Amino acid sequence: MLQIVMYHYVRDRSDVMFPNLPVRTLNEFNNQVLYLKKRFNIISIHEAIDAIVNGEPKDMNNSVILSFDDGYLDHYINVLPVLVENDLSGIFFPVVCSSRDFSLLSVNRIQFLLAAVKDHGVLREKMDMAILESQSEVGLKSPEEYWEIWSKGGRWDSAETFYIKRMLQRGLPRPFAYELAKDFFKRFVTDDERGFAEQLYMSETQIEEMVGHGMVIGNHTNSHPWLTELSHSEVREEIRSGVEWLSKLGQSVQNWVMCYPFGGHSDQICDIAQQEGAVLGLTVDHGDIGSTSVSSMRLPRIDTNCLPY
Repeated sequence: MLQIVMYHYVRDRSDVMFPNLPVRTLNEFNNQVLYLKKRFNIISIHEAIDAIVNGEPKDMNNSVILSFDDGYLDHYINVLPVLVENDLSGIFFPVVCSSRDFSLLSVNRIQFLLAAVKDHGVLREKMDMAILESQSEVGLKSPEEYWEIWSKGGRWDSAETFYIKRMLQRGLPRPFAYELAKDFFKRFVTDDERGFAEQLYMSETQIEEMVGHGMVIGNHTNSHPWLTELSHSEVREEIRSGVEWLSKLGQSVQNWVMCYPFGGHSDQICDIAQQEGAVLGLTVDHGDIGSTSVSSMRLPRIDTNCLPY
């Protein structure tokens, strides 16, 4: 059995502006790494590629891979020293536009909006008002119809929180959702998106330093979209831009690992990733590798919150 553990934020909760941001504290992360070292064999992604893709004989039973999504500065400041100290390697998935251009990702705009506003009912009311104001002009459904469609299915979130996330991510037309999220972020978080992004993401120089310490960088696309919402040509461009960036960072463009933003994938998306050189694809589906037969391009992961500490 092989498990791939998925991390996002690893930071202390001392930032009082965002007390509701879901994070792994540094102490929790340290303790979890020690827990995993005692009970599992923590391997590199290269060892997994050798076993899963190349068929090299290796006992993958009771093994763990550490994966880190979205390229947060947390990973450079807090995660890297812990991995180096424990002689471990992880695979990291920064996004091209955020680490190269310090462009704030839509997913983070929404996350920090939800973290900054304690009462998500307020955000729902304001979003529903915006929908009503633009309903005829943009051709929107009623708030009641949207609620019926998009308020169900959150694993970790309340119905209101899940509704806000999915509406701004997928439910509303993309241009309308983008402008609405930017307006909310400016009103409730900050009007300096560039400065915010510079404090949130790793830079290219920091990523290159991580590579020098034995960390592996994977492809998380150019701008972190829902790939299932894009045309095939748009999907290919998102993935290809990621491949070109990997090359600039000194990573292999022949045997790289894909991490689908939001976990969104399909047969066609997996095929495109493979055509561009991917040998493994990581999802956000919950599970381990080995208990069931899974495709190498649809590997499940275990969220850090499902493990002790």
